[in-house]
Amino acid sequence: MRFKRVTLAQELTGDASLARLLSSLATRASADSYPLRNVASCVVEDGKANFAGLGADEHTEFEIASITKTFNAELLEQAITKGLVDTDTMVGDVLGQRVRGNALADVTLAELANHTSGLPRTGKQRPRSIARALLGLNPDVGVTSEDVIEQALSATLREPGVEEYSNLGHDLLGLLLARVSTTTYPTLIKEWVLDPLGMTETYVALPGTVGPDRPRGVSALGLPVQAWEMDGTAPSGGLRSTTSDMAKYAMHILERRSTRFTWANIKGTELYWHNGATRGFSSMLLLDLSTQRASFVTTDSYADIEWIAFELIGLHDPAREK
Repeated sequence: MRFKRVTLAQELTGDASLARLLSSLATRASADSYPLRNVASCVVEDGKANFAGLGADEHTEFEIASITKTFNAELLEQAITKGLVDTDTMVGDVLGQRVRGNALADVTLAELANHTSGLPRTGKQRPRSIARALLGLNPDVGVTSEDVIEQALSATLREPGVEEYSNLGHDLLGLLLARVSTTTYPTLIKEWVLDPLGMTETYVALPGTVGPDRPRGVSALGLPVQAWEMDGTAPSGGLRSTTSDMAKYAMHILERRSTRFTWANIKGTELYWHNGATRGFSSMLLLDLSTQRASFVTTDSYADIEWIAFELIGLHDPAREK
């Protein structure tokens, strides 16, 4: 495995003005933290989307990682609308005898969505998985839906009701929503979200689905990173998408204002956001409900890009001002 210096792509694509702004911001980001490589972005305003990229365009595929969790929120909203569940539906209502007597039985789907279930960030990590991640290999190989249930059942719940970010909670949520809908998670997200919104370039990266011609990311050290194909852990971060599709998704969320589950809110504002990162990709989706604007930025390297999404719509990231 050979180290290779990560350099920012110079080829500008899309809207010229937005591309120049993106180039300036990406250059700053590369100087401030880990370097960026190929970058793509979109800005949604007045019901329209503008795209710009550096070495990538609106149809270039990226891993959006934990932004996948906001799709779980959308699935939960739709399941409630369809009468399949409600905000008080508990894990025990879905898994029945399997969880009887376990504290997990009384956790609600809403608590799973909002990271207040008490479940830890991840299930018990296999040493092999940790080593694979450090080596740039897919750490989630072989983790099934059954493994997710067992990990959740064996976990010690920490202060239920207190927010603690949990990938395990969202893995379980995706599985439960699929069960009440009598289908699989990939089928559910395709039929309820991707197909209705025309998101034809987005898919759940199941094992064996990311072909050799699909983009791969690089680590902060410039090492190539294996595609993160997932099975049981797909609901917490398994989607691959493009800025073209993410613009469609952002417009849908802005129109519905459906941000009560999962989305992070900047207190005192109508700004909602979610980021995502694997070892080789980083993404950020920002929504401003007050102005009906949104921005999305993504790169095929492990880098700090959240603040760029704010700057793209003329705002400043409060986290960088502290």
